[in-house]
Amino acid sequence: MNPNSNSNSNSTMLGIVVVIVIVVGIVSYWWFAMGGAGVSFMPGNGDVKDLQKQSSSDEVASIEADLNDTTLNDLDKEVTDIEKELAAPSPSPVPTTK
Repeated sequence: MNPNSNSNSNSTMLGIVVVIVIVVGIVSYWWFAMGGAGVSFMPGNGDVKDLQKQSSSDEVASIEADLNDTTLNDLDKEVTDIEKELAAPSPSPVPTTK
C-alpha cells in the first residue's frame, strides 16, 4: 500500500467534513434569519395575538377600527423594568481564598 494514498484519503475526508460543516452553518444561519424553526412572537402573549388579528385592509375605516382596538397602556412597562435592572449596583466579585 502506498503511504501517500492514505494521506490523500485523509485530506479528502477532512475536506469533505469541512465543506459539510460550512454548508450546515450557512443553512442554519439562513433558517433562523428567515424565522424558521417555528419561532413566533411570544405565542402566549394575548396582546401579540390581538395585533395579529388586525385587518389587512387599507381602508381608512378598517385602519381606525384597528387603532381603536389596539391597547398600548403597558407599552413602556418593560422599558422601566430594564432601566431599573441597569441602574442596580452590580454584584461584587466573590473573594478568592489563598
